Parts: sequence; C-alpha cells; structure tokens
Amino acid sequence: MEPDLVSPIETVLASVIRLNVQPSRDGSPKRHQPLTLLWAIGRAVRGEERMAEWPEVKRKVAGLIRQFGRAGDAATPHYPFFALRNTPLWELSETPPEEGTRHLTWLNSADPAIRGGFRPAIHDLLTRSRDAADLVVDQLLHDYFDGVDEAALLGAVGLTDTAAARRDFTGALTYEATVARRGEQAMLRRLLIRGGARCALCGAELPERLLVAAHIKRRTDCDERERRDLDNVAMLACTLGCDSLYEHGYIKISDDGLVELSPELASHPDLHDRASRLAGRPVAVWQDSSRGYFAWHATNVFRRQARDESCQDR
Repeated sequence: MEPDLVSPIETVLASVIRLNVQPSRDGSPKRHQPLTLLWAIGRAVRGEERMAEWPEVKRKVAGLIRQFGRAGDAATPHYPFFALRNTPLWELSETPPEEGTRHLTWLNSADPAIRGGFRPAIHDLLTRSRDAADLVVDQLLHDYFDGVDEAALLGAVGLTDTAAARRDFTGALTYEATVARRGEQAMLRRLLIRGGARCALCGAELPERLLVAAHIKRRTDCDERERRDLDNVAMLACTLGCDSLYEHGYIKISDDGLVELSPELASHPDLHDRASRLAGRPVAVWQDSSRGYFAWHATNVFRRQARDESCQDR
C-alpha cells in the first residue's frame, strides 16, 4: 500500500530507524538493508530509473556487503531485496511467491527480470531534494556504520560529493515532524519509580531525572501484549552509562539473573573499565515473569563474541 506522505522526510527517517535488521554473529545489526538503501539513494540522487532489475541489484549489493558488511556475514543481496518490501520505502514489480517457495530460485529464473526500488513518492523526494537525501544518508551512517570509512562507503554507492561535503552542512537545521509518543510510557515510568529511584543494573540510587524506563526487550520488537506487560517488560536504567551499555549489547543478563559482559569489550579498554564494575551483579528485576524478555535481549542484541578489528569493516 502506498504510504501517506503528509510529511515525506519524516516517513522516510522513521522507516530507516525502524528497519527490522537481523543481528550478525557478534550481535551487531547486519548492514544488508542499510547498504541496499544507500545504493538506491545514490541512484535517486543521480536521477537514474526508480526500479532496478534483480541481476543489477544482485551484483552491486553483493559487492557492497562483501566490502562494508559485518565480518562473517554472507553476501546475500536477495534478503534485503525482499525484506525492504515490508517497509513503506520499497516495492517489487511482482508479488513474491508464497512462503516456503525458494525465493532466490524465483528471482534468478524470472523472465522478464524482477525489479525493485523505492516507492514512487520516496524516489521523487530523494531525486528532487538533496537535503532530504543527505538527511537519510546521515541517519543510515549514524545507525549502522560506526567505524566504517564513510568516504569509501559513500564513494562506492555513488555519493562521492556527499562525502566531500559532510563538513559543510547546508540543509535546514530544523524541520517540522509529528512525533509518535509511547502511550504507556508515563505510567510505565511511574510504576518503576514507585519501587525506588535506583538503577536496576548498577544499583545506584539517583535523582529521578537520571533514570529512564528502559525496555528489557526492545519495544519495537514487542507485540501489543508485551508492550502492555508493564510489570515485567521494563526496568529503570541510569543515564550514566548503564542504559547505553544494555541498549547496545555490551552487557546482558544471564539466565540466573546476573550481569555478564560482552567479549567485545576487550577491544575497548576504557569502556571495559566502566562496565567491569557491573560484572556478576544480580539484577533485582530479573524474575521468572521477565526471564523471556531478558533472554530475547541476550539472543538478539548482546554482542556475543569479540570482533576481529582487522576485518570488521570489510
């Protein structure tokens, strides 16, 4: 269904932020979909045709995954080609076959070739407004490409001039956006604070303004029942570091309720020093009713192994 683009740039940015990206071996989000979007943005900025044939997408995106994907990730461009159609950004020229059918076989044997690309309104926005394109590029770089050579990446997707101009921002510093608010957030915070203004992870008793209602399982991945499970789905975490360490997968809560550190911290000595005081701490909010939420985080967010720093950006 065509998205309602009353506020086009807001729709695009929100869709980028909410990408359903699977974790790599180390727990970091895979870059397949973000790389496909960057490549498509490059096409739009250059005024190229909106829809690209699968053989071209396969060749170009596979090369980008090999060069800029996470270490150990397979160069499988058909995954983002299909997955992006579930966002308001992307469409295919034909409806994919039913689940269980070999999608890759269907793609490779289709005649004429299946085409995919941005929806018309999205493509038109990115073609007409370079400021809009640059905002989306910045969001993708911020969310998915920490530590990557940005100039090399942007050059590879045909956005060399964007790389050269990144120190000279000429776009609007403010734009109007309608913000979707979490309806349950105020009640959730009140319930958590009622138990005491104390960080669930480090145990520090702090001013309330330094504590956030942190979802144990990422809220965007919770179904409605889970979002309404206010007694179990969240905890108080401090803004002094615990919230970020948990959110970005540098710590997890084990199946016996203790804080465990990610092996990746070994390559970040200063961060390791800050996190080490949490190792082995019991988490008071861990209980049988919240065990599943903590297990989801441990499986989908926690950085389970140290990254090979010599090849992580290939």
